Amino acid sequence: MDLYLVRHGNTFGPSDKVVRAGSSTDFELVEKGREQARAVAAYFKKEAIVPNALYAGPLLRTRESAEILKSTLELKNIEVQIDPRLNELDYGAWSGLSDEEIAERFGEDELNRWNVFSRWPRESIFGGSEEDAIREAQSFLDDMATQYAENDSCIAFSSNGKLRYFLCGIPDEFEVRRGKHELKVKTGHLCHLSFQDNKWKVMSWNVSP
Repeated sequence: MDLYLVRHGNTFGPSDKVVRAGSSTDFELVEKGREQARAVAAYFKKEAIVPNALYAGPLLRTRESAEILKSTLELKNIEVQIDPRLNELDYGAWSGLSDEEIAERFGEDELNRWNVFSRWPRESIFGGSEEDAIREAQSFLDDMATQYAENDSCIAFSSNGKLRYFLCGIPDEFEVRRGKHELKVKTGHLCHLSFQDNKWKVMSWNVSP
């Protein structure tokens, strides 16, 4: 089966202060974010991909992105299923802070560990744990592999912090892409995983529609 993982669209406008938005920060999409969601829908329409199911994390930005895609593709018989395993990470003490504020309060090295190298902060800064994020992503992948048939496809909307951990379900993918600084998924971009021969494979990652 084919699983398309999509990051929600923009939640900040050109004049907005950009802050760390985790699971406790429930922003809605700005107009640019809605345009990105429509561009994602146009990509699936162009590729003639009709999903068997739509999933989204519980935050407004992911639910809204999924609903725009559903409406644009006129998927009248498919409901958006809300799955907490697609929720963004809890950025804890970093939530609501800009990168400049985080660097000032917690140190540039700590910020770079996450932004550049995707390494969980050494102090108890984030809520939850990296193990939780990996476990949730793997659990979602396991369900997709067992619930859907070989020729089925599903689309799931999530957020940048959580999306990278879906790569942990594929041997070496997370570490190799971390070394190349290729873990991040930009807003409105998508990733394609395929379950073939009883294992997951990355077909594409962080692709602009």
